[in-house]
Amino acid sequence: MKIKVRFDKMVRDKIVAQNEQIGGTVGYEVLEGPEREEALLHKLVYEEVPEIAGSAGIEEIADAIEILYGVAAVRGFSRVEVDAAAYDKRQERGAFLLGHFVATVEVPRDSKLGEFYAANPEKFPEEADGQI
Repeated sequence: MKIKVRFDKMVRDKIVAQNEQIGGTVGYEVLEGPEREEALLHKLVYEEVPEIAGSAGIEEIADAIEILYGVAAVRGFSRVEVDAAAYDKRQERGAFLLGHFVATVEVPRDSKLGEFYAANPEKFPEEADGQI
């Protein structure tokens, strides 16, 4: 007697073969391009992120990293390129190890950063009175 279950999600590369090796039948398709990217991002946001939030273990973090490497591959980037870009950004702007949570920033409006913040109000909304 067999059990048939619904997955409707992206799975790791060996899952199909592992199920078939024990006599299972797997209904699946190979996604490419934008469909693959969408499925990976869906898995990351709706499955892996909540699992990371609910677990102190490293396994879920590793899953999220693999999914991000998959997104990078769809976009034409290798793991080496992703790691190099992460390294470069760490060198320029740091990592996320110190725990800085910024509530507000006040800089001269005519500075490079002030102009950047003002040009992106959806990301950096200005304080209602214009003063901090």
